Amino acid sequence: MKRNLAVLLFVVVMLFSAFPVCAASEARIAVAAEEPRASARVSPVAARCAWFLLFDKNGEFIESVANPFRDASGAAAAQVVKFLADSGVDLVIAGNFGAKMLDNMASNGMRHLEFSGTVIEGTEEALQQ
Repeated sequence: MKRNLAVLLFVVVMLFSAFPVCAASEARIAVAAEEPRASARVSPVAARCAWFLLFDKNGEFIESVANPFRDASGAAAAQVVKFLADSGVDLVIAGNFGAKMLDNMASNGMRHLEFSGTVIEGTEEALQQ
C-alpha cells in the first residue's frame, strides 16, 4: 500500500512539474522599449524595438528581454509575434505598429496599444482600459 501511494505521489509531482501552471497561462503585457528598465521610453517601433519589458496582468514587472529579431533580415513582425505569443503575451504596447505586425497579432488574438511616454506610463494606461 505504501509503495502504491509513493508511486502515485511521484506521478502527480512529475505531472505538475512538467507543465508550468502560471508562466504562459496568465495574460501578460509586453512593452516595446528603448532600454531594459521601466523608466525607459516606449519604443516608436514595435517589431524592431531593442527591448520588450514583460508585465503580468496586474502591471507587476516580470523581466526585460532583448528583442532577438531586431536585426532580422526579413519577417521580423511574424517572428516577434510568435515569440511574444509563446511568452503568454496578449497585449503589446509600442509607439507605432506596422501593418504586418498588426495582422500577425490579430491572427494570434493579441491586442495592441499605441502609446508615447515611459514604459510605466504605458503599462498604467493599458491597465486602466
